[in-house]
Amino acid sequence: MAKVMLTIAGYSHELTCRDGEEARFERLAAILNEKAGQAAQSVGGLTEVRMLLFAGLLLADEVGNLRTAAEAAAATPPVPDVLPDPLMAQAVAALAARIETLAEGLEADAPTA
Repeated sequence: MAKVMLTIAGYSHELTCRDGEEARFERLAAILNEKAGQAAQSVGGLTEVRMLLFAGLLLADEVGNLRTAAEAAAATPPVPDVLPDPLMAQAVAALAARIETLAEGLEADAPTA
């Protein structure tokens, strides 16, 4: 097990994690440190615990907004990159009808076995 020292809002915390996860926890701590700084600026004179509570609430608010946006995006049907061209659809239908006519003519002319 690896150990990593994280500093959040000026407070150091030693954390035990799996080997190789140190950099990930340092990135996460940097995000939490940013939110703790925002909390300290918004509401001065916070204890460490209350600062981390407010930082957690700021992060939860952000996650909630992302979830709402993701749910809205999932509920919206995707728009195709290319919309069907009505003239192209008519041309394809005409070609299909012509092929069908040719196939019927070939079948009528074919000798029966």
